[in-house]
Amino acid sequence: MKETRMSRLHGTEEPKYRAKMYKSGKHWVVKGMLFSGLLLGGSMFVNAETVKADEWVANSVETIQAKLKENQTSYTFEEGDTFYNISLAVNVKWQTLMEINGFEEGSQYSVPVGTTITFDGSKITVTDKDGKVVNEVKLTNEDKVDQSKTFANQKSDTPSKEVTNQKNTATKPNVNPNTNTTNGKKPDSKVDDKDVENAKKEKEKAEEQKRKEEEAKKEAERQKVEAEKKLTAELNKTNSDKLKDLEAKRAQTEQQLEEAQKTVADKTAAIAPAQEKVNQAQVAVNQAQDAVDAANGRVSSAQSKVDGAQAELNAVDAEIQALKTQATELEDATSQAKLAELNTRREQAQANLGTYQAELDTAKAEFMSLSAQATAVNASLAASQAELNQVLQDLEAAQANVSQAQKDLSSLPTNVEAANSEEAKKIQAELAALDAKIKKIDAEIAKLEDKIEVLDAQIKGVEIDAENSQEYAEKVKEKADKVDVDSNVPEKTKEEANDIKNELPKVEDKRPEVRRVEKNIDEAGNELNSLDGFVFVSKGEAVLVISEENGKTIHTYTTTSVYHKVINTDKEVTINQDTEGNVIEGSLNNYELVSTSESVKTVETLANGDTVTTYTTTNTYKLKEAVKPIERHETVNKDEAGNVITGSLAGYTLVTPGTPNLVVSEENGKVVHTYTTTNIYHQNVNTDKHVTINKDSDGNVIEGSLNSYELVHTNEPVKTVKTLPNGDTVTTYTTVKTYKLKEAVKPIERHETINKDEAGNVITGSLTGYTLVESGNSVIIVSEENGKVVHTYTTTNIYHKNVNTNKEVTDNKDESGNVITGSLDGYKLVTKGEAVKTIETLSNGDTVTTYTTTNVYHKLMNTDKEVTVNKDESGNVITGSLNGYKLVKQGEAVKTIETLANGDTITTYTTTNVHHKIVNTDKQVVINKDDKGNVITGSLADYELVTKGQPVKTVETLANGDTVTTYTTTNIYRKKEVTVKDPIIENIKGKDDQEIKDIKNQVKVDDTGVSIEQGEQLTDAELTQKVADNFILKVQAEQNQYGENEINMTNDGKAGGVSGARAVEVMYLFDHETPGEMLLDGTYAPIYNVGDEQMTFNSENIAQHRVSKKQVDGDSDKLAELIADQMFEQYIEMEREAARNDGPGQSEHYENIIMSDYSDMSIGIFVVDMGSHYEITSVVYVGNATVYRG
Repeated sequence: MKETRMSRLHGTEEPKYRAKMYKSGKHWVVKGMLFSGLLLGGSMFVNAETVKADEWVANSVETIQAKLKENQTSYTFEEGDTFYNISLAVNVKWQTLMEINGFEEGSQYSVPVGTTITFDGSKITVTDKDGKVVNEVKLTNEDKVDQSKTFANQKSDTPSKEVTNQKNTATKPNVNPNTNTTNGKKPDSKVDDKDVENAKKEKEKAEEQKRKEEEAKKEAERQKVEAEKKLTAELNKTNSDKLKDLEAKRAQTEQQLEEAQKTVADKTAAIAPAQEKVNQAQVAVNQAQDAVDAANGRVSSAQSKVDGAQAELNAVDAEIQALKTQATELEDATSQAKLAELNTRREQAQANLGTYQAELDTAKAEFMSLSAQATAVNASLAASQAELNQVLQDLEAAQANVSQAQKDLSSLPTNVEAANSEEAKKIQAELAALDAKIKKIDAEIAKLEDKIEVLDAQIKGVEIDAENSQEYAEKVKEKADKVDVDSNVPEKTKEEANDIKNELPKVEDKRPEVRRVEKNIDEAGNELNSLDGFVFVSKGEAVLVISEENGKTIHTYTTTSVYHKVINTDKEVTINQDTEGNVIEGSLNNYELVSTSESVKTVETLANGDTVTTYTTTNTYKLKEAVKPIERHETVNKDEAGNVITGSLAGYTLVTPGTPNLVVSEENGKVVHTYTTTNIYHQNVNTDKHVTINKDSDGNVIEGSLNSYELVHTNEPVKTVKTLPNGDTVTTYTTVKTYKLKEAVKPIERHETINKDEAGNVITGSLTGYTLVESGNSVIIVSEENGKVVHTYTTTNIYHKNVNTNKEVTDNKDESGNVITGSLDGYKLVTKGEAVKTIETLSNGDTVTTYTTTNVYHKLMNTDKEVTVNKDESGNVITGSLNGYKLVKQGEAVKTIETLANGDTITTYTTTNVHHKIVNTDKQVVINKDDKGNVITGSLADYELVTKGQPVKTVETLANGDTVTTYTTTNIYRKKEVTVKDPIIENIKGKDDQEIKDIKNQVKVDDTGVSIEQGEQLTDAELTQKVADNFILKVQAEQNQYGENEINMTNDGKAGGVSGARAVEVMYLFDHETPGEMLLDGTYAPIYNVGDEQMTFNSENIAQHRVSKKQVDGDSDKLAELIADQMFEQYIEMEREAARNDGPGQSEHYENIIMSDYSDMSIGIFVVDMGSHYEITSVVYVGNATVYRG
């Protein structure tokens, strides 16, 4: 608690412990203090309304001493100095200082500012502010405050120059009866009786003055001794009373400590059973984990066997499929039947293995579940053990705190009787410290009780969790022991696969080997080795040659292709065009050349493959200045002979549509641009054709004379029309006449054979060297000879003149011996062979002597390879089974080409799929329900446990395939008796609240005052009113008891804003001095309207309080009552004795509040939640009710 000053808003002050002076006109007066108060640091109240606004504050002893450093022998009085504080600083009694400065009692309120006192050992010289020495005195030990120290902290009290004066006042004359001086002349030797009488009177007067001073000094010393005795007695009484109070408190606290120690011991002992349950549960958990591990080993071993059997089945399946393809191609029915039988057996083995795999997957899933359960139980048990360890640590800490508290209580003294006030004050401070220590121990005991209650619940919870864990672990072990995967299915499957493999049939290929030969020749029949510069013309039919090689039949098919040698013709063309790109034909007289392009090369490929290379140069012309051409557009239709067609185009067929050609000409001196489009037409012509065919009755065409025949029948002409590509038509009229031989005409038959070569020349002589290539049919020729019909049957045989052709053949084969036909693109030469001579007799008898060079080529093969890379979400490649993964991203195929050493390429299409590793997350969920089945959300502080449930397992599959295994424990609680929370208590802000931290920094660090707005935000008006209602009743009862005028709470509605803001400031700056700065946007003075009631703030009283939360118990009425009690105790009860009976200690608060005769009071209350208690600051303003007049 601290005494206060008046608000900065009103310019008036309440007295403080330290002396203060205020200006009244041109003088300084001490406000509200007797002179003894000035010397002893006490204070009394004076009507503040007579005091001006300027404030004087006494300089402390420390301030003065700081200016008197070692070996500094002078000090100049300053504003704020008092004789009392100067005396303590320079070690000279205040009475002596006043005397040598010429001050008497009654004038002690003025201090001679500017006066300098100078020390030379025990000699003190007094100089006024103008530098004039007004006194010089030698002091004695009797003049010291502390005789063990030197004057003014000098090294020695021995003066450097002797002084005769002894403590005369500055205004007292120095009278010597033996001397006299007048106007500077030497006095007469004759002594005047009157002068002697006057001298005697002066001497008597001086002696009387000295006597009075000595008596006054003795009286002052006596009063000081009496005051010291009285102060010591009062302090001893207070200390004695305080000791009794502390002894009673200690006894109560010691009893509480003993109870707490016993409780701690009981709870410590309760840990052993709980630990035993945890140990038993740990054994069960370990056994369960061993069973789960064993089950995992059985499952893993079985899966390994399944994987091995599956690999064998896959290998057999691949062999079966390859052999089936061969048997189908070779139409090997026996092998096909055997393979079908073996494949059926393989499928049955696969089905058996698949069934076992499904059973194994079920066992694996069960194992995963058991593993998760074992992990959950282990985690739960570990948490229980950790919680138990923490409880033990907390109990050990609590035991240590109790032991320390018991040790602290033993330091209470048995005797507090002191010989003097200084000693009594030290004892008083020690007792206050012990009182604070006991209060702290009481608070710690309250915390310990709360903590033990929590620990008790924790121990019970650990026991329950341990029992549940043990029971759950036993169930897990039981299930794990039942996981059965023993079976011989994989072994049998593997054996069946090996049996099938041994029974696979051997498929042989007995078909003839087919070889194909490609032969390339030019149009002259020359064989071509290279086709560069040639284009394809035609390809002949394949010629079969059957041969045998190493007992194997070879069918060789040779195909001959004819190629044309490509010839290129160069052609140079010049095109003249205008600036718009139109071709100029005719005279260029009206044009001037603009530019000539570079020659542009174009290549035209003709139908036979020949090329025409045209080099075209384009000249660009523009019309000469002032020449504007006349434009004409004409269409000219011509026939194929170049004749212009006039009239209708009926009977014509368009052959070539023309494009506009510009012809530049002159006409009457003007340029004419004629754009002529010439179209070429073919004039359609029809040709009539009459054909007569003579046939005998057998349908044979009769050639020659018809004399021996008679006409039998003539058909009507048959008309046929054929349209040629150019649009012409040929109309044919065919007449067929049928004849028969005349009666009695027997023709003479002759048979002739004519042999011709392939050129149609008749062969005469031997047919050696010829080969019949075409045996002709007999053709009858009817003629007459000597009047007789002659039928000559002529057979014309065609012979081929046998020719031998030397032929160099390059036989390109692949590595399997197959002839490579066509381009060698896509092949790579492996072996170049030697020429082998063979003679082949052709069907026409020719012989071909072939020199065959067989080159072996490797067929460049590209192998398309589809690779699927499975990765997890971290980019790691997944090897092995994808069991336990889920596809989350199907990748696009990425193409890469690898070239091997033999030239082959592997084109790999890699698809990277991203899989999510399926993870199971164990989730422990505790659902707390009330006894009506409703789920409890939020704190369980208002509930008590009825039934602790067993975990229920549920498995949820997430979108990404993960599973969440939830073990849900449902606990049943019962609602405790409902206590409605007090909103005022709930709204009290804690020390760690940001707003509280900000206001603390504002006041303490930034030295900035709290605005009225901030005060209203941070204080609770309702709580303040409750405190005020309690406090005013106590104050009024005190006033009534002692006959004082009653004070009331003010009706000034704006006073509370000032009080509240000051209460917040005082929390962080416990001083009547307000912070030096103000917020720019804050209000610090209430604004009144004329006629408003306004309270004057004549006296400010501040105090700090502390209230335990346990005492408040969440009730704002109780909090208000406790705050009011502490305010009344600190402001009133603790100062009543001093105020009423002039007892020791301060009394300003009591006097201000109870005895001041003020009409109005305003209170400010600020509360901060510190965790275990509330810190409170109170501000009490008193003053009078006035009406604001502007």
